[in-house]
Amino acid sequence: MGWDQSYFPCDNCPVNNISWLNIQLFLTRLNDRTGVSYRLPTEAEWEFAAKGGNYHSKYLFSGSDDINEVDWYANNAKKKASRHGPKPNALGLYDMRGNLWELCQDDLNSRLYKGDDRADPLHIEPPMQGDVILKVTRGGAYEYSASESSITRRDGVSANVRLPDVGFRLARDIPM
Repeated sequence: MGWDQSYFPCDNCPVNNISWLNIQLFLTRLNDRTGVSYRLPTEAEWEFAAKGGNYHSKYLFSGSDDINEVDWYANNAKKKASRHGPKPNALGLYDMRGNLWELCQDDLNSRLYKGDDRADPLHIEPPMQGDVILKVTRGGAYEYSASESSITRRDGVSANVRLPDVGFRLARDIPM
């Protein structure tokens, strides 16, 4: 796409040091070039995939109760993002709980999951003047310990910030 400002570039490493706004530009270009509708997953879609989708498991980490089997984290990542981890989850997805935080489409709201369960609640808040809207990040990253890591961990970053431990995963809309 013309640019890759990753802190840890390699042929098979995930893109990092990218903002939510950079990703929106990338998605526009990708969709125009391919004619396919790619996007960031919603937070609910991300968690569903991390848990193994319809093959849902009660694993603490995505695909195992032993983080060393599935993810890059503080004890094995050597303080940087790397190519995908050793073992995928039930859906064949790698690093759903490690390597890089992954941006989602949603705005961060601490009250969102406190109420009734909802099916895939994409959450976008209308900005007020002077507001800083945080975008949801999921999954944890290479500098987090196992005790700080789980597939339900969530955080957020400003839409325009780029960090070495933040990346993304694409979702694709299937035409009906």
